[in-house]
Amino acid sequence: MSKDKNYEVERQARPEDNLANGYFELLRSVEYADDKKYSLTHLQALGHFWAEECTNPLRSERGQIEAKLITDRITFECAARLGRVTILSAFYKETTSA
Repeated sequence: MSKDKNYEVERQARPEDNLANGYFELLRSVEYADDKKYSLTHLQALGHFWAEECTNPLRSERGQIEAKLITDRITFECAARLGRVTILSAFYKETTSA
């Protein structure tokens, strides 16, 4: 028998371990305009998911800001595909006034 102690302990799962990674979704968001990769229904479902993540208390403040940015990008792309000019104009005014 070995006298070495095994200090390896399995960590208990935490709820925040199941959070979707906002950073990687931000990287993927540049492809939202490709309708072969992201159909409108897929984008809408993704938008609903990230809209809920904007207020998820398990996310850090930075994570909630990332979720909001992802949601904004999805909203913009959906508005462009659906021809919602007023939404696109509002985004344009918001980005140029900053």
